[in-house]
Amino acid sequence: MKKILSLTFILVLLAAFGYSKDYDWTYKWSQLPDMEQSGMDIEGTDPTILADDFLCENGLPITDLHWWGSYIGWMEDVDDPNPTGVMPQHPDAFKFSMHMDVRAGVDAPYSHPGQQIYGHIDNNYNVEYFGTVNHGGVFEHVFQYNYILPEAWMQEQGLVYWLDLSAIYDTGQPDYRWGWHTSKTQWNDSAVVNSAGTPVGWVPIADDPIKTDLAFEISTVPEPGAMFLFFLGAIGWFYKRIKNRSN
Repeated sequence: MKKILSLTFILVLLAAFGYSKDYDWTYKWSQLPDMEQSGMDIEGTDPTILADDFLCENGLPITDLHWWGSYIGWMEDVDDPNPTGVMPQHPDAFKFSMHMDVRAGVDAPYSHPGQQIYGHIDNNYNVEYFGTVNHGGVFEHVFQYNYILPEAWMQEQGLVYWLDLSAIYDTGQPDYRWGWHTSKTQWNDSAVVNSAGTPVGWVPIADDPIKTDLAFEISTVPEPGAMFLFFLGAIGWFYKRIKNRSN
């Protein structure tokens, strides 16, 4: 019986490790893309930069970024680009950064990114076709982008931060400029844009009082203590079973 219990215990531990792999990340923040007719792309190819704000709700570090975008004007007369096998010219890299928040009323009637605290320029992202938005016979083909940070970005629970993105092409401007797709979820102030060469700096992508946000998700790893307690519970349960069998 002890051999059976020991074998069962090993199998449970293996299953627990497998279970933990299914939960090796979780979302810190989620603003899914608006795939209805109201969804659209906002041009964000370098030197133009787009940014949106989010709240750090749990204090866990950022490990992954996910966002949605499209290529303005690319195959807009085709309702599904998949059968063609043709792909747009994806960015050679993306410029990512995270900023502290400047609250509305400090130096503008709207909030916007402040001091930059993290930043990367990287081409180690992956991209896949996500879906198509029909703008009354004009089609926008949306792609999902995923990026694992080379090092986690730490945050403080309860603070507002800004994530900004810009698509970079090494060979000059592409035929179809990249745009960050909007989200149906709207939180706090509108997302903002910063176009190089303009003295204004950050401005909302939508005119007041309309507010528009961008589609992105932020991932983290779960607190290790949760899985540790799970393993301790499993060990205690099997110890109790073995002890009861011995009595």
